[in-house]
Amino acid sequence: MNRINVSDYIKISRIYLLDKNLSNTEKIFISLIDNLYNIKFDGCIANNSYFSEILNIKDRQIFKILNKLEKEDYITITHLENKRIIKIKITNFFDDL
Repeated sequence: MNRINVSDYIKISRIYLLDKNLSNTEKIFISLIDNLYNIKFDGCIANNSYFSEILNIKDRQIFKILNKLEKEDYITITHLENKRIIKIKITNFFDDL
């Protein structure tokens, strides 16, 4: 099984846990993005296959989650060197706290 280098657990920030706009799956998903931060690319470069394997959800659900998170300004998605880079936009989390 090919896996991106990740520890055996993920840290879920209290900011994500308190966000009533996110489903439990979305809270885990954004926490995983946060935990997979890659300093070289200044964001998460995991692909949909990786998220699918780790979270045991289908590509279609991953697509929906990413679209929601981007549309609601939780993340930005860019492309560089044939890699998708997902960055978390922290400022959105403090609006309702």
